[in-house]
Amino acid sequence: INRFGSRTQGAVMFSANQLLNNIKGITTAFADGQFRWKAFPPTMPWKDNVPPLPPQSARGSVRGDSTVLEWSAPAPAGDADTARRYAVYRFPQGTPLSIDQSQFLVGIVSAPTTRFIERNPLSGTNFTYIITALDDMFNESADNTRVSISLTSSTQFQHAFGFVLENPLPNPFSGYTRLRFSIPTSLATSVHIHDINGRIVYTSPEYIYNAGNHELVINFDALNVANGVYIAQLRAGVYRASVRLHYQR
Repeated sequence: INRFGSRTQGAVMFSANQLLNNIKGITTAFADGQFRWKAFPPTMPWKDNVPPLPPQSARGSVRGDSTVLEWSAPAPAGDADTARRYAVYRFPQGTPLSIDQSQFLVGIVSAPTTRFIERNPLSGTNFTYIITALDDMFNESADNTRVSISLTSSTQFQHAFGFVLENPLPNPFSGYTRLRFSIPTSLATSVHIHDINGRIVYTSPEYIYNAGNHELVINFDALNVANGVYIAQLRAGVYRASVRLHYQR
């Protein structure tokens, strides 16, 4: 295009090293900020403003340590478009059911697949799942396809399955703080702590942890660092999660 387009006078290129190497913590800042939650591209109503019909015959069940949702594809909409993907939202009991809250979007499934499997979040908790359909232009269907799931305390798992990094306790802190986390399976796990400029100040030894809940104690006094805000990143296999630490001597 650059070579043959008469109106194209050149090209601009940008290095991705800052993102790949987390220079000054920019990747972590994006992951904890603007890009923390899943999102869809904006719709283009001047091209297509007809949403698809919602999924049909949704059902859910708990199988072992997983919740399994299944549904049927909807019929074509008024403009003959069919569902090209499905969005799955999960709401804890007592939470307003609004798909405008993107923090509850837990999965995006590409058609023709009409099944979603999630490791169960917490036993003893009730959830409502909402499944919507999206077309090529990301118009979203009505949110009336819902499935309720109850994870009772009698279920065979008694802790969080899935990858979770909790907020540190205490925080702010002086001296020690605790990082509690859950992993879905046996994984090589480590913690990396850097300051707001991206400088690594601590890396824990890498250990193989079994699936379940775990806790790491970090002694900041031994790190000989200044007061301030630090970022702790948990790495477990391909999983990543970060929390902010507020250290005060």
